[in-house]
Amino acid sequence: MFKFKNVFSLLLSFCFLFVSIGSINAFASGSCGCDRTPIIFVNGMNSSPLLKNPGTPEEELIFPPSEEKIKSTVQNAVLPLITGTLTNGLDGLIDALAGAAKELLGDLGCQENGDLPADQGINWTYPAVGNPHDDYFGFNYDWRQDPLVSAEQLADYVEYIKRETGHDKVSFIGFSMGGTVLNAYLSSLEGDYSSIKSVIMEVSAANGASVGSEAYAGKITFDATALVRIIDDQLRLKTNLESFIGIALRALDELGLFDLPIFLINKLTDKYLDEIYDKVLAEIFGTMPGVWGLVSDEFYEEAKDVLLKDKEKYADLIARLDDYHYNVLVKSDEIARSLYEDPEVNFAIICKHNRQAPPVIQSLNASSDGTVNSAGSSYGATFADLDKTLGKNYVQAKVLDGRNYLSADNKVDASTGTVPQATWFIRDLEHATSCQYRRSLVHYILNSPTQVSVFDNPDFPQFAYYDGDLGDAFPITVKSEADPFEFLYDLGYGEAWFKLFARTATLIAKLT
Repeated sequence: MFKFKNVFSLLLSFCFLFVSIGSINAFASGSCGCDRTPIIFVNGMNSSPLLKNPGTPEEELIFPPSEEKIKSTVQNAVLPLITGTLTNGLDGLIDALAGAAKELLGDLGCQENGDLPADQGINWTYPAVGNPHDDYFGFNYDWRQDPLVSAEQLADYVEYIKRETGHDKVSFIGFSMGGTVLNAYLSSLEGDYSSIKSVIMEVSAANGASVGSEAYAGKITFDATALVRIIDDQLRLKTNLESFIGIALRALDELGLFDLPIFLINKLTDKYLDEIYDKVLAEIFGTMPGVWGLVSDEFYEEAKDVLLKDKEKYADLIARLDDYHYNVLVKSDEIARSLYEDPEVNFAIICKHNRQAPPVIQSLNASSDGTVNSAGSSYGATFADLDKTLGKNYVQAKVLDGRNYLSADNKVDASTGTVPQATWFIRDLEHATSCQYRRSLVHYILNSPTQVSVFDNPDFPQFAYYDGDLGDAFPITVKSEADPFEFLYDLGYGEAWFKLFARTATLIAKLT
């Protein structure tokens, strides 16, 4: 047995003892010595697969469904679909489709009180932290669970990262659904942000997301224009034949070519929507507190009436949903403002916009990043509808410090946001897509020693646009928005015909 022979050795042994039980860490005292504050990236939805028996030999994939599961579901559905349709018409068809959906997704549902199903979760462990340590540390969670539960897990993770890196502060990026989790964590701090250096809410769903909000509230509709627009959305950032095809579809839509089939689909939706909700959606998605965290205040109470009709059965679930909604979500603006006003915290918002949301909701013309509606992720900025501007005579809604918060393309008025001075906008960049400009912007914000402003750095002004051909974003200026075909508007041409002409001319120019 090793025997210590001097006081130094004795003291050292006590230090190692305390380290082993987590009471004292050599790093935790701030002895890391580097200037790189650890950054915790709170991931969005589906960042980790959902599993049965995670981390065991019996581990089984639940979501996303495996190829084998999809094949099995399709094979099992063929006969019921045929016989159901032949015997009961559309009613039989809907019943068979509902059965197939439950077979494919039935294991996803949570318990009636919102707890995760037994033996389900994600297979994720804390990363090993070296010395020198990494800059970024991802945080994953089961996206179905209560955001308040995820926030507790995040709190433990924060302490682990601080202890292992030797820093007393961390920075955060709350991405997409990760914004709901981060918001819940920030709320739990009750205004004590002493352990935080920077916070970026990037395309955050902290204020809800229209695609989740309206779907939960039963506001489902199909629209030809939105469907064509989302096809063009994937092509319009190109200046080749694909771009021409996208805008040609828009012109055909303006002629009404797709109106009849969409009309018939909506008639079927109106007839069977309640049945689909009751038989499939309520039991599966209605029991997920994490997805309820995406339901904005505008639709929340209505959504509960649609998906949780049995108030007694779901009493415990409703109580926990209300806890998050009324104690965190509705206070999102307040939390953002308090972070921005804290002299020790650097707070910023990054919003992407001018993309078509999934074409199944009623706010189909509202600007989004393809997933989260931009008005919510920007904390209240004003946006023109898709394919439109705010108008030539539009005047900035709020006068703030004598500065301009209106984009040169006349699509965004940032002045109505909660913290317009620290909110950046990237037009046309899709929700989960990054680019060098976005990465540089994030690096600039996180490494600024004091609170950043959209007016501080000419390389990163408030408004930028993404160029699909070049694969990067660039500042929006009056010059960048100049269009040689703008005179067509004055001749009374609609947006689709204007773009068809403009893109055709551009295509011809490139080919010649």
